[in-house]
Amino acid sequence: MNSDMAESVIAIGAGVLSMASLMYSWITWRSRANTKRIVEVEGRMDQVEGDLKELEVGMLKKTYAEIGEVHKRVDAIDKQVGRIEGELKGISRTLTLINQHLIENSPK
Repeated sequence: MNSDMAESVIAIGAGVLSMASLMYSWITWRSRANTKRIVEVEGRMDQVEGDLKELEVGMLKKTYAEIGEVHKRVDAIDKQVGRIEGELKGISRTLTLINQHLIENSPK
């Protein structure tokens, strides 16, 4: 019975070692697969990050260009308003002189 028991213990030990080896192999294989996926995800994240930076820079350039265009338009409007203001002052002065002339030369 000791020999049968020894064979059983050896068979159980070999089974346990086989299972341990199988688990180690599976864990190692999954670890490599996960590492590969993590590296792929990091690569995609870097690509997205770069694309986002390019988008931000492009938007800023476009925004600055648009602001410059609006600034030019506002300057043009300011010049036109200044010209109109000068013309209105001239018209006002002319009307004041006409009014004064009419008052002074009106029959009393």
